[in-house]
Amino acid sequence: MELAWLAHFPGRPSAQDWKRLDASSRIAKGALQLGSPLLLLFVDRSLISLQPAFLDVWDGSEALYSSLLVQLQAGAVLPGASYQAPKAGCCLPDILRDLICGFDLLLEFSEDGEVILGARAACSDSVTRPRRALCSIGGVKDPTPTERDVTQALCEELQVPHHTVSLGPTAELTSKCMKAAGLMNSNRMFSDAVQHCMARRQDAPSVGLEAKPIRPSLHLIVCTPAGTSVAEFVKCPAAATLLVDAFVNSHGVYKQTTLTLVSSGGESLSVHAPAKCLAEEDALRYLQERMRFCFREARSWQDLLREVRRAGAGSLLLADETTRRRLAHPPLSEAARASADLAVTVVFASRGFDVQDQVLSACRQIGIRFYKHAAVGGPSSGVAYVNILHSAGLLAPALDDVVPRTQQAAAARTVKSFPSCPTVSSSGGSLKSSGATWASKTPAKPTVEATSEAVEAATDDRNAAEAAATEKGRIREAASEQRAETHSELSETAATTETAATDTDVYQASSGLDLPRMPEDAKQSDSSEPQISTASETHKLIPESTLARQEHTEDADPERISVATQDIAELHDSEVSTPATPQVAKLSDSDLKET
Repeated sequence: MELAWLAHFPGRPSAQDWKRLDASSRIAKGALQLGSPLLLLFVDRSLISLQPAFLDVWDGSEALYSSLLVQLQAGAVLPGASYQAPKAGCCLPDILRDLICGFDLLLEFSEDGEVILGARAACSDSVTRPRRALCSIGGVKDPTPTERDVTQALCEELQVPHHTVSLGPTAELTSKCMKAAGLMNSNRMFSDAVQHCMARRQDAPSVGLEAKPIRPSLHLIVCTPAGTSVAEFVKCPAAATLLVDAFVNSHGVYKQTTLTLVSSGGESLSVHAPAKCLAEEDALRYLQERMRFCFREARSWQDLLREVRRAGAGSLLLADETTRRRLAHPPLSEAARASADLAVTVVFASRGFDVQDQVLSACRQIGIRFYKHAAVGGPSSGVAYVNILHSAGLLAPALDDVVPRTQQAAAARTVKSFPSCPTVSSSGGSLKSSGATWASKTPAKPTVEATSEAVEAATDDRNAAEAAATEKGRIREAASEQRAETHSELSETAATTETAATDTDVYQASSGLDLPRMPEDAKQSDSSEPQISTASETHKLIPESTLARQEHTEDADPERISVATQDIAELHDSEVSTPATPQVAKLSDSDLKET
């Protein structure tokens, strides 16, 4: 479905009164980068039209964008851009009528609209799927009631269906909403949701989501382009947009969010919610100031993810644009059941910087059990997309793949998930995949080698489980033996104490001295059998060598154990809680919101 955006924006370009050029710049990038034209309707009824071809003369920076708009208003000819000055006697209905004509549907984005996120069942073919939709949204300012009424009346006059939709319970920036809708529109997900809205009866209740009192923690790890250091990346306009997409919403910032930049050379920089970052200059200044905390030495993925694991991150999304798999939305019912303390880590891989094997190996080492390897649009759009899904409670339920316990198992799963048609080379007779088979709709049968790898992977998993169970039995036997030895030692100590007490009585009777005596309750306490009541006391009685074997069995992570001892891991994880800290901080009055 073709999407075009109409943003109601403040300011009067006819009088050189430009408002919030920082927001206008982000909105233009959000629409044009995903191939959608943008119409900016200002208060003075002037209109600026931007097409994706405008990116040929614009590098994405806020300074150049401001300069180009001023030139456009002065009469300059720019590719993919046009300026329409306000006409005398031209009213709002006349302007909107020309804009709405030619579209099959008008979608008005509002916080109280029907949520178009989540998986949908197949819709009846009685409702025609629209081909071209005009999306009306507020840019910094909400449309006035008059503008809403005029739009509704024109849709009825022109017989264009009109629906009010939403992207979740949290009011997000206009640019982030554009990116999320554009990514959903890259497949049938967006059009399916819109078709359901059109099929719903007018008197039927709309589908909505309730805002969660505490937003779960979110850690965004972005790999910089191959060959680009962190110090170089934080000087780019893309870094400023990334910072806004990661932390800022319409009413404040997300406090329980962390952004980490990682370069192929091993540098890493982690930042938290800044106090001021809407303007590109402020965002870049903040990032460059934080460079003094940058790790110059290479850090392993185990170290990066272990910090997240301590915060309770139970699932991971590996966002990779080289895969054909798209992130599917779970049903909206899953969002209602999502736990408030279910944190998520998202790793954005960059082209030429392959980290899949390293990330999955780190997940196995530190105990992250669920993940998904899918495409979400890259950091330029995907950071905003996953943020919206996370606020709606739909990101964690979508990550339902179990992390493979061995690299062989991961390879076998990849072969089974994406089978390719083998071809035999004429020279060596070896099997190689044909690139044309990816477009085939009928999956080929797995090869003999793939089946053997799958059998070997299953055998390795079974042997690992048996070894873990055997090791667990040895640990329990060692604990029992240690308890018996400890009981014997305590009994001998009690007997020695009684003998000493008897000798003291005899000596006191013969010498006439009044020696201090041990209290009776202390004797009873020493002579009683030690009671092992908790798991922590049991571990105190286990020798260090036995504990070392146990840590090796649990992949060097005391918080996560193997499949054979999963019940103990679940009991431990249930004791971890996330502090209920406020996650939204109010912005100052000078930073007007985008809705």
